[in-house]
Amino acid sequence: MIYVTVGTHRHASFDRLLAAVDAAAADLEQPVFAQIGPSGFVPKHMKYEAFLDYADAENHICRADLVIAHAGMGVILQCRHHGVRLIVAPRRRSMKEHFNDHQVETCARLTNLQGVRVLHDMRDLRAVIDEILAAPAPDPVADNPGADAIGAAIREFLSMPPLPGGTQR
Repeated sequence: MIYVTVGTHRHASFDRLLAAVDAAAADLEQPVFAQIGPSGFVPKHMKYEAFLDYADAENHICRADLVIAHAGMGVILQCRHHGVRLIVAPRRRSMKEHFNDHQVETCARLTNLQGVRVLHDMRDLRAVIDEILAAPAPDPVADNPGADAIGAAIREFLSMPPLPGGTQR
């Protein structure tokens, strides 16, 4: 199974990634499930939900042969922890997918990690999927106190209720 996630950012969609994955899903042998966020895009070739709670998202990651995601640290850490192949595509400020380009900066640091591929051009998605699925799955990253503390802090933050007025943290 391929799991796609665009994260919990509720103020901008990542339709560019969703459209590319949906087009690729038409020809893939594996089923694709996507967490699509606040998107106006309606996938035709994959099942989807707008948002998942943390436990459901982690369950999808654990069952996946491949995760395709925005370049959010939470999903990157989860995939590394569970030894799941990962394709990350940065949300871009210039395309109004995020308020800054920190995901582009994050991707610059991921280029040499085993089992992780950075996708800058959506036209390359199918080739990158085939390439990463042909490679061995990465080893799970060994637990260590620093990673556990960061992961726990991220999980705690993500589980916090919205601020008054429905504003996301």
